[in-house]
Amino acid sequence: MKTKKYTLFFLIVAISIIGADLFLSPFLFPHISLRSITVLDSIILFLFILGTIIIAPGLKKEPKNFVGRFLVLTTVQMLSVLAVFAAVIYVKFPDAQTVVLHSLSVFILLMVAQSLLLLKFVNSK
Repeated sequence: MKTKKYTLFFLIVAISIIGADLFLSPFLFPHISLRSITVLDSIILFLFILGTIIIAPGLKKEPKNFVGRFLVLTTVQMLSVLAVFAAVIYVKFPDAQTVVLHSLSVFILLMVAQSLLLLKFVNSK
């Protein structure tokens, strides 16, 4: 039950953050194409959904196993996002610096949300 509850709750939070970002981006960054923001947000959302699939079964297990899974999950997510950002910069994407900083802020918001939700669900008894 804990696994399904965490997965559903995190998906709702993640989709809300991405939706708010896609809604507010044209107003905050009118010079950046909505398509580029949508593509990067989709990649970030995919990484977090994949991470949820990896970490959710660990919510039922021992705390010391959970800590290792959480550290691996966080490291893989960060390295994956940094690789995507490096690719955006390497192909000399227009306004790459703004797009990467914007997407990095979305990534940090999702990482904080994921960490807080995981702590909440692991510590709840």
